[in-house]
Amino acid sequence: MCHELTYSLQLRASELLSETVPAPGLCLLRIERHPSFEASTALSLYDCREGYRVLERTWDMETDARRAKERVEWLKAKPARHLLQQEELQPTLRRRRADLPANVADELLAALRGAKLSMPPEPEALGMDGTSYTLYYEAGFSSAELCWWEAGPEEWQDLV
Repeated sequence: MCHELTYSLQLRASELLSETVPAPGLCLLRIERHPSFEASTALSLYDCREGYRVLERTWDMETDARRAKERVEWLKAKPARHLLQQEELQPTLRRRRADLPANVADELLAALRGAKLSMPPEPEALGMDGTSYTLYYEAGFSSAELCWWEAGPEEWQDLV
């Protein structure tokens, strides 16, 4: 039961990290990292009036695993407790913000704009554990979302 609850928190954390959060600027880029047995992280680059800003959101997996274990132990102590209305556990997200120098952001965005990708890439081997990544890029009415596992497709190595 504890593993199921922790897995449920992990799925919800992944959903929350994939959302664009309200910020005082336009979200240009989001990069997500979802390892199997570590905390997931999303980095978003915003174009704000005063310059570029990076928002890092990280799922606090250790805290949520402890919270899930405590909930299961609480339920096991008195089995009738499962009948009580319980607040659904929500993932614990940590946030940090930082300004990014314009020359660094411009260089990163130029590299993305210049990337050449083969679509779709050749199929890869399947796996259960490991790290998956998502890159979301937006420019006006155009956008792209790329997802890959581990090192990524051979055809995308210039980008990933």
